[in-house]
Amino acid sequence: MKKIYKDEDNYHVQNGCYNCKKCFIQMEYDDHDQYFCHLDGSKRPKCGSVLMDEDFWGSLTKDISDDDSKEVQDAKFKKAEAECSVIWDEWEAWIVGRSVRAWGICDEWEMKEDESGNCQIY
Repeated sequence: MKKIYKDEDNYHVQNGCYNCKKCFIQMEYDDHDQYFCHLDGSKRPKCGSVLMDEDFWGSLTKDISDDDSKEVQDAKFKKAEAECSVIWDEWEAWIVGRSVRAWGICDEWEMKEDESGNCQIY
């Protein structure tokens, strides 16, 4: 493993899900990061994170305007709720059996590297 800090000869990075290429890390502004194993490389649905620009509620409600009548607003809101529920159910189904601990490790661990070949730490 390449050194990250030149001035520290005894520094090394521990292996773990937090720096594994096969781990998806869901990040949010006001919440703890959540880690999910993505060994199978399957298509991952949006996770709903605003920080990661995967917020689906905002995109589903952006066309609701104060200029709309209450009936139109209610109809658009109801439609957005239904669509959000479907997307959320897809996310909830995807995460089943994938939740891992940040500092855990399995036999499939593979280091994430940045452009310089250094291990990425989150």
